[in-house]
Amino acid sequence: MYGEEASKLARETKRTIDHFPPYNDSLVRSITREIRHLHETCQSLIREFEVQKQHEEQEAENRWRMLYGQPAAGEGDGGAGGRESGEVDPNHTTLAMLEPIPSASYSSISTVVHPHGSESGTRVISSSGSTVSGVTTGGATAVGTAPTSSLSSTSARSSTLPRPSQQSLQTAKEARLLHLKQLFWTKYLVHQTPLQRNKRILMAYHHQRVEKIKELAWSYSTTQLLPENLRRLLSPDEVTFFQEYEKSCRNMYTSMDEFVELDLGGVGMTAPPKEVFITVRVIKECGDIVTDSGAVLSLKKNSEHFVKRGDVERLITQGYLKHVA
Repeated sequence: MYGEEASKLARETKRTIDHFPPYNDSLVRSITREIRHLHETCQSLIREFEVQKQHEEQEAENRWRMLYGQPAAGEGDGGAGGRESGEVDPNHTTLAMLEPIPSASYSSISTVVHPHGSESGTRVISSSGSTVSGVTTGGATAVGTAPTSSLSSTSARSSTLPRPSQQSLQTAKEARLLHLKQLFWTKYLVHQTPLQRNKRILMAYHHQRVEKIKELAWSYSTTQLLPENLRRLLSPDEVTFFQEYEKSCRNMYTSMDEFVELDLGGVGMTAPPKEVFITVRVIKECGDIVTDSGAVLSLKKNSEHFVKRGDVERLITQGYLKHVA
């Protein structure tokens, strides 16, 4: 199910705030594949919607031509006494304004009733304008022709059944397109929502790890190799980022005049010291050193010393000593 792998990575991202777990390459790859699949599905839905929209517009244009054909030149409103040739009817609906309508909105068959009674009979006209029935003579009815007696009551009515108006065609088109868009957005958001969530979780996971790596870069210099237990927690790309970030920080500070006289063995001092004297443990054999006061300090491995911080600050930064208290 979409989102389960991302939920696992989200929980691991919260752990990274206080701890620094190993880079979960398999989980990241699984979420990346899921994102690609969701993206391809969204693109497929967009293409499908465009095809359906074009199909509906073509159907609307065909129905328009079937009912109205091309508008005649100079055709106008009877109450207005007709319009001059070339004058644009403001109520005219163009094909671009139309869209398909439901099949039950109107009938494609129109019945024409002759006003002179039984001799002429009735003709049934198809939507394309062709006659699909014959005429009636006397009491006989031709194939496909309605009996004259059944149409006696309609002879006083209009000569043709009313066709759907231009406004009704446009309204039906808009309703059909609205329904099509609603279906599209429902399917699209079902896939787009987990896609965006997976992306946010991936970015949050990597951002949190980058911040931790920056802290490591300020704690360890290139002259002091990153401990193996920490290196195992990083991916190859993260190791490269650590080296490049530490190098850029070193170059930035050494290029400034106000930091030229500071020789702390790197960028390891991230906070000002709070104690004048501290307790340190010797991690690597250092031999004998001379302090600022002139005293000789013998630093043997695993030994602890209570010394002035300024005398051993550089050795702490380089990793020879460890501040324990």
